[in-house]
Amino acid sequence: MYHAIVVDQSFIDPSKIRSFRVFAIKHDGTWKIYGVEIDDRHVDDVIEQIQENMKPNEPWYAHAYNDEELIVIFKNKVFTIASDPTTWQPAIEYGLELNIPKEQLNFSPVTFQNEKQYFENN
Repeated sequence: MYHAIVVDQSFIDPSKIRSFRVFAIKHDGTWKIYGVEIDDRHVDDVIEQIQENMKPNEPWYAHAYNDEELIVIFKNKVFTIASDPTTWQPAIEYGLELNIPKEQLNFSPVTFQNEKQYFENN
């Protein structure tokens, strides 16, 4: 099982997020952030759906994780790395090239344990 974090404003049609299994919603300013559940068997399909629905030519990403792996999803590129932050540099560098602010490239949360606190801090 993976969980993914998806921002509504990153999607061409934000209502498409509701086609996924949403387990939590967080409001952060004007953004609505969704926690989405992904079955291991469908992770590649969901990544593809997320990429297809992301706004083109805009600096957005989504990320999916289990307790060992982190998948960072940009419109035109996917990084599969460990949940250990020492492995994140390639994804961070790519995000910076897209002009995503460094403080937004923290890929939080990256574990099931941390997501509870992440979504409770609404």
